[in-house]
Amino acid sequence: VKGEMAREGAVEAVLFDLDGTLLDTETLSTIAINHVINPFGATCEWSLKERLLGLKGPDWSRLVITDQKLDSVLQPEELVRGWEQHLATLYPSVAVLDGVERLTAHLAAAGVKMAICTSSSAHCVSEKRNAHPALFARFPLIVAGDDPEVKRGKPAPDIFLTAAARLGISPSRCLVFEDALFGCQSGRAAGMRVIGIPDTRLDVGVFAEYADEILKSMADFDPQRYGLPPYTN
Repeated sequence: VKGEMAREGAVEAVLFDLDGTLLDTETLSTIAINHVINPFGATCEWSLKERLLGLKGPDWSRLVITDQKLDSVLQPEELVRGWEQHLATLYPSVAVLDGVERLTAHLAAAGVKMAICTSSSAHCVSEKRNAHPALFARFPLIVAGDDPEVKRGKPAPDIFLTAAARLGISPSRCLVFEDALFGCQSGRAAGMRVIGIPDTRLDVGVFAEYADEILKSMADFDPQRYGLPPYTN
């Protein structure tokens, strides 16, 4: 890895997905989807949910409606609106994932450039910020899924390329943290190095093609491997 790092150069910016990577929102997201579709006799089981990970609202909502045959009773925008409204009531209880506080505080203290790159809308991001203001304060840049410069959602590279451009860092010097396969594909398509932290229920084998390293949690990450300042404690 040291030779690889020397060839590619040290990482100068770290870009984090939000849902399922920094915050444990995916369980709450499923509850909120089911809150909207259960009255129609539909359910979002894991076999469906795993196909939604990393997608923007207009994309995942269409997938749910098609899969559950809800076309005649529910529009994608209605599903997203109901999902957002119910999710907002759950956000105060959302937890920060293992290793997140330590790494983000460490990088912020060392002056490493960081950004959040999320398929969530800016409105949803502000709701989550209210639950964990200290965490979000470490990020000078947040690029949301409805940002006008993000023409295509993940797995397209748009969101990560937009963040790199705004930070003034070459994509090859950026490191991406992602829990979703679409997110890892997006980071790889942007020409960045990628750390995959997939849900334990996912087949981690499919991540190998798109991630430089696959971890069980952010707590297992060693900054020094990528030329970032080492932990001192």
